[in-house]
Amino acid sequence: MPPGSVGMAAVQARQDLNAQSPYGDCVDTAAPSFTNPLKYYDTYTATACKLENRVDFIYKRCNCRMYYDPSTLPICRSVDEVRCWMKAKENF
Repeated sequence: MPPGSVGMAAVQARQDLNAQSPYGDCVDTAAPSFTNPLKYYDTYTATACKLENRVDFIYKRCNCRMYYDPSTLPICRSVDEVRCWMKAKENF
């Protein structure tokens, strides 16, 4: 920005919580005994671990998953299933 001009920026607070099992059971990949525990991803990452935990959490409550979630579990098709999925996602 040139001298004498005014700049503005937006700032948003974010807090990440490390929940206990079953939501936070992601593992240390630096351990010598590490093997990938994920069912839906070939490569282990913290993001993949969290997404897989979310899919399993929601499936236990709604018996379905969204079409874009990784898995071979049934896809939510009815309005009630989609509502359940949305509520469970908020509670994850």
